[in-house]
Amino acid sequence: MRSRPVRVVGRTRPDPGVEQAGPVKSWRKWFTKPLNIVLTIVVSAATAVVVHYAIQVAGAPEQLDEFRTGTEIRAVVDQVHLDDEGATMATPAGVELDGSMRARLDQPNVPTDTRFLADVRDLGGVQIWNLTLRITLEGRRNQLIRVVDVAPRIVSREPPPAGTLLLMPAQGGDAALRMLVDLDEPRPVLRLVVGDNPFDKKGGTPYFDANTISLKDNEQQVIVLRARSQRDLFRFDLTVTYQIGGETRHQTIDDGGKPFAVAGPSKTASGLLSYQHVHQLDNDYSLCELPNPQAVAEDSLC
Repeated sequence: MRSRPVRVVGRTRPDPGVEQAGPVKSWRKWFTKPLNIVLTIVVSAATAVVVHYAIQVAGAPEQLDEFRTGTEIRAVVDQVHLDDEGATMATPAGVELDGSMRARLDQPNVPTDTRFLADVRDLGGVQIWNLTLRITLEGRRNQLIRVVDVAPRIVSREPPPAGTLLLMPAQGGDAALRMLVDLDEPRPVLRLVVGDNPFDKKGGTPYFDANTISLKDNEQQVIVLRARSQRDLFRFDLTVTYQIGGETRHQTIDDGGKPFAVAGPSKTASGLLSYQHVHQLDNDYSLCELPNPQAVAEDSLC
């Protein structure tokens, strides 16, 4: 029986005499359809708009800023102890130093032991008389930022802490200080520092009455300011008022999510220091405990 040839359905051999359609032929076929022509025009127009907008934005800082996130001013705050102020601190009533911290009081150079001072703050301890802050402001926008005011905002006002006093007064030296704010004033304001006595700095005219601080993109400016009190415990933050793009805006600076704190000394009616425990700076810069902590003169010595 003779076999029949197998017939393949749907497959044809190319005709060697006919030129096959390549990429050029395909594009020509694309442009012969009206809908494809419309889509091409739309895409071309959209591309032109995007390119034009990108060119415009490249020369417009305010438009570039629309794409930037985060705060317009970056603020980094360090608490510092300048030579003219010392490092006197006090804990709240009922809060005492534990055994390991009391042992460290016998070591020399306690006022410069930053780890020890940080541990006292962790117990709720605050600076007495003075708190000096070094604030680094950095512009984070393409537009020029102009700081026109830095003002304290009082969060709370309380009686001064009366637990353990670490009396570590200044030992000498002057400090480059431009701004001072007295929180005991009815309306505290940052003032220019005046006076020649390094241990008796006074506040003059309001600093921002005649001064501003300009910040370009990534530019940094450092503010060193001192807050002080002779009476109560103040908890406060700082409100920075600045101008950008013709608008006035505000930003808050605090101590890592909590307010800053500085207090006046706890005193008796006769003006003597009064605490549950008082440790005074000794000759080798260690701290020794004084007797009669409820009646201590500020210039007492061990």
